[in-house]
Formats: sequence, C-alpha cells, structure tokens
Amino acid sequence: MDIDKKLGDMTERELIIFVIGETRSIKKTLCSHLTYHEKQDERHWKLFLGLLLTSITVVSGILVAVLC
Repeated sequence: MDIDKKLGDMTERELIIFVIGETRSIKKTLCSHLTYHEKQDERHWKLFLGLLLTSITVVSGILVAVLC
C-alpha cells in the first residue's frame, strides 16, 4: 500500500528514474545469482570427475585383488 502512495506522488521523471534504478538493481542481483550458479556447476563437474576417478580406482583395485 505504501508503495502505491509513494509511486502515485511521483512525477513522470521521478517514475522513470525509479524504474531505471529498480531495473539496475534487478540486473545486478540476477548477474550475481547467475555467477553463483556458474561456480556451482563448475564445482559439480569437478566433484563428478573426482568420484568417477575414485570409482575407477576402486574397481581396478578390486579386480587386481581378485585376479592375483
């Protein structure tokens, strides 16, 4: 309700400046959020690769132990 009153009292110029500011704020938040997810994806692939290599090592070790 307070936002409606605040926006209703603004001139067109003030509304335009307000919208530009809000758009920049949203863009900054979105970029930050996307950067966070890019880092998480990178970590995910590193973890997956590490688990894959560990699994291969364990299976190889079991095969060597069984065959010897």
